[in-house]
Order: sequence, then C-alpha cells, then structure tokens
Amino acid sequence: MRLLGLTMKPPLFLTTLEPNSAIFVKEILKTCDNRCLLFNNRTSDELKKSDQLKNLLFLVNEVVAKNGGKPFTNELFEELKMGSTMELDHKTAEDVTEVKDLIYKSHAEQLKRITDMLRQQLAEEQAARLKVEANMESSRGKSEDEIRSLREDLDRARVETEQLRRKAESIHCVVM
Repeated sequence: MRLLGLTMKPPLFLTTLEPNSAIFVKEILKTCDNRCLLFNNRTSDELKKSDQLKNLLFLVNEVVAKNGGKPFTNELFEELKMGSTMELDHKTAEDVTEVKDLIYKSHAEQLKRITDMLRQQLAEEQAARLKVEANMESSRGKSEDEIRSLREDLDRARVETEQLRRKAESIHCVVM
C-alpha cells in the first residue's frame, strides 16, 4: 500500500473484511497503484485539516502528472467501468448478505471497543475527580483550622490589649 510514496500497512477497513469480499476493493486499489488516502473527518484541529488537504492535492497532482496532465485516462475509466459491472454480475444475494454480516460484525466490534475505551476513560476521570475532591476537602479542613487559630490569636490579642489599656488608665503617670 502506498500513501504519498511511502509503504504502509493496508488500511484497517481492508483487514476487517473477509478475503473474498474485499477482492473488489483490493482490485480498485491495485488499479490505482495502491494509492489510498484516509481522512479524519471529525478532527477540529485546523493544522491536521490543512495537512490532509495538502496530502490530497499532492496525490491528485501525482496522478495528473502520471496521466499526462489529465486526472484519469479514458482507458482506465472504461476498464474500471467494465470491471465494476462484471464484479456486480458475479455477486449473489448470499455474497451480499455475507458482506453485510461482516460489516455489522465489524461495526459491533468497533462499537464494543469504543464503549470499553469510553468506560475506562470515565472510570479514570471519576478516580481523578475523587482524588481532587479529597485534596480539596483536606485543604478546606486545613484552611478552617488556620482560620480558627488566627481568630483565637486575634481574640487573645484583643483581651491583652484591653487589659493593657485598663492598666494604663489605672496608673496615672505624669510626664514632665
């Protein structure tokens, strides 16, 4: 499999299909010199979107250059058209049902993996939240203790100040 001149593993969607049911997909890829470009349509990262667009344009330019300035050749188009109709003629209802079953099975497995991953992520986030709450409770307790201590110190200082003021009033000292 080539992706912009690099050798890579086949895309995941090809490895999840039965060998016989993926033949037509593999044949299309073979006809396209195994060029395959996958997109993450759900990304909100503008840099990633920009890189994906650059990769697409690079691949299109590569195909246009290979075909003498045209995006496809008439010969290639006719070959693909004939191949797709022949392929459809050989497909039976049983093959279609088998492919549907494989797609449903693959979808169910992916859904289970995603669900498991989300459950694990939820458990990790709940554990982190509980830890933060425990730290917050501990900090609140320490703060309350500190405030209580400061209030006691303030009350003692007020009592001492009042005592000193009374003592000073009781002693009449004449300063010359």
